Amino acid sequence: MQHRDCSQKALTRTTVKPIRTRETVESRDIDSPLSYIHLEDSQGKSDLTLRFLYGVSETWLSLVSQTTRLANFMERLAGSKERFDGSSLDSLESHKKRLENLVWALAQSTPPPQIEEVSKYTPRDHLVRALNYALVIFFYRRIRDVNPSILQQHVDNVIQALREFDAACERDGIDGPGSPWPVFLAGCEAMHTSQRQYFSDWLQNSFDKTGFTRFRTIISCMHEVWRRQVEGMGIGQPNGTWVQVCQEQDLYVMLC
Repeated sequence: MQHRDCSQKALTRTTVKPIRTRETVESRDIDSPLSYIHLEDSQGKSDLTLRFLYGVSETWLSLVSQTTRLANFMERLAGSKERFDGSSLDSLESHKKRLENLVWALAQSTPPPQIEEVSKYTPRDHLVRALNYALVIFFYRRIRDVNPSILQQHVDNVIQALREFDAACERDGIDGPGSPWPVFLAGCEAMHTSQRQYFSDWLQNSFDKTGFTRFRTIISCMHEVWRRQVEGMGIGQPNGTWVQVCQEQDLYVMLC
């Protein structure tokens, strides 16, 4: 998270111009998502390498990019004094719904395997499923800003996919870890002790295997989010999201 590449900071720096019409809301959605996200990690892996390693699709990358750009615009709109007519706001809401449907379509394209078929799936299959579930969480945090209680089923889905990923890696003799992106996004929304322990252990084990300090930084950020959530619930106002913590502490969230 201190590395410059593939970071949330890079995402939040995306240039967002004022949006007045549906056309400008969607004006660049057909472009490659690589125009908006710099996909190279600290070891110089290109976007093609990342897709090879994790099975990340162009569609997934595009939806991450579109969600980020829309969220950035909404933040800008909230702080703007400019007034928008009903037609423009309807267009914006329509765009949110369209993007939501696309995110769900991708998540539903990779359903969990039946118990008797788990052995037929590769580690990559399970990791892609975790990434797709995390994308749903990403959308609802950035666009809808929902109460974390609503996201608990998606958190459990990520955990199950990651458990199956780890089991498949062990079966195939692969020494992980995989992408920390779904771990971070789901971990920051986790509300139950068992969930939080799982994500903390996963990140600590990944640090022990690789020595990459970003795993420790992710743990620290995640724990800060949990601390704020506990404080907020004490007064009936759950607050504190990874978005706020990353912005305040100038942290980088790795996509890879």
